[in-house]
Amino acid sequence: MSLASKFESIDPAAARSDMLVVLLEGIHPSAVEALRHDGYTRIVTHAKSLAGIELRTALAEASFLGWATATSARSSACSRNSSA
Repeated sequence: MSLASKFESIDPAAARSDMLVVLLEGIHPSAVEALRHDGYTRIVTHAKSLAGIELRTALAEASFLGWATATSARSSACSRNSSA
Protein backbone atom coordinates (compact mmCIF):
# COMPACT_ATOMS: atom_id res chain seq x y z
CA MET A 1 0.00 0.00 0.00
CA SER A 2 1.46 3.36 -0.95
CA LEU A 3 1.74 6.22 1.52
CA ALA A 4 -0.81 8.25 -0.41
CA SER A 5 -3.40 5.48 -0.52
CA LYS A 6 -2.73 4.65 3.13
CA PHE A 7 -3.60 8.17 4.22
CA GLU A 8 -6.52 8.46 1.81
CA SER A 9 -8.03 5.39 3.46
CA ILE A 10 -8.04 6.85 6.99
CA ASP A 11 -11.55 6.95 8.39
CA PRO A 12 -12.19 10.60 9.34
CA ALA A 13 -14.53 9.39 12.05
CA ALA A 14 -11.81 7.27 13.69
CA ALA A 15 -10.97 8.27 17.23
CA ARG A 16 -7.88 10.42 17.39
CA SER A 17 -6.77 8.43 20.40
CA ASP A 18 -6.54 5.34 18.15
CA MET A 19 -4.28 6.99 15.57
CA LEU A 20 -0.51 6.68 15.80
CA VAL A 21 1.47 9.88 15.24
CA VAL A 22 5.18 9.47 14.46
CA LEU A 23 7.38 12.55 14.87
CA LEU A 24 11.01 12.52 13.70
CA GLU A 25 14.06 14.72 14.16
CA GLY A 26 13.35 16.10 17.60
CA ILE A 27 10.11 17.89 16.74
CA HIS A 28 9.53 20.60 19.34
CA PRO A 29 7.76 19.43 22.52
CA SER A 30 5.06 22.04 21.94
CA ALA A 31 3.98 20.04 18.87
CA VAL A 32 3.50 16.96 21.05
CA GLU A 33 1.60 19.07 23.57
CA ALA A 34 -0.66 20.48 20.85
CA LEU A 35 -1.38 17.01 19.48
CA ARG A 36 -2.21 15.68 22.95
CA HIS A 37 -4.48 18.68 23.52
CA ASP A 38 -6.32 17.77 20.31
CA GLY A 39 -6.90 14.21 21.51
CA TYR A 40 -3.98 12.28 20.02
CA THR A 41 -2.52 9.99 22.68
CA ARG A 42 -0.45 7.54 20.62
CA ILE A 43 2.56 9.72 19.83
CA VAL A 44 6.02 8.32 19.15
CA THR A 45 8.98 10.67 18.90
CA HIS A 46 12.48 10.09 17.52
CA ALA A 47 15.35 12.49 18.17
CA LYS A 48 16.96 11.90 14.77
CA SER A 49 15.99 11.22 11.19
CA LEU A 50 15.36 7.63 10.15
CA ALA A 51 16.04 5.84 6.88
CA GLY A 52 15.53 2.45 5.28
CA ILE A 53 14.18 -0.31 7.49
CA GLU A 54 14.14 1.96 10.56
CA LEU A 55 11.83 4.38 8.76
CA ARG A 56 9.61 1.64 7.34
CA THR A 57 9.31 0.06 10.79
CA ALA A 58 8.42 3.40 12.39
CA LEU A 59 5.75 4.02 9.74
CA ALA A 60 4.25 0.52 9.71
CA GLU A 61 1.33 1.49 11.96
CA ALA A 62 1.49 5.28 11.62
CA SER A 63 -1.54 7.37 10.77
CA PHE A 64 0.49 10.60 10.61
CA LEU A 65 4.15 11.46 10.08
CA GLY A 66 5.85 14.70 11.08
CA TRP A 67 9.48 15.60 10.42
CA ALA A 68 11.76 18.62 10.24
CA THR A 69 14.14 18.42 7.27
CA ALA A 70 16.58 15.50 7.13
CA THR A 71 14.15 12.61 6.59
CA SER A 72 13.41 11.65 3.02
CA ALA A 73 9.96 10.06 2.99
CA ARG A 74 10.06 8.65 -0.53
CA SER A 75 7.15 6.43 -1.43
CA SER A 76 9.48 3.41 -1.49
CA ALA A 77 10.30 4.01 2.18
CA CYS A 78 6.66 4.36 3.09
CA SER A 79 5.24 1.43 1.18
CA ARG A 80 4.39 -1.62 3.27
CA ASN A 81 5.27 -3.85 0.31
CA SER A 82 8.66 -2.32 -0.39
CA SER A 83 11.90 -4.21 0.01
CA ALA A 84 14.03 -1.18 -0.86
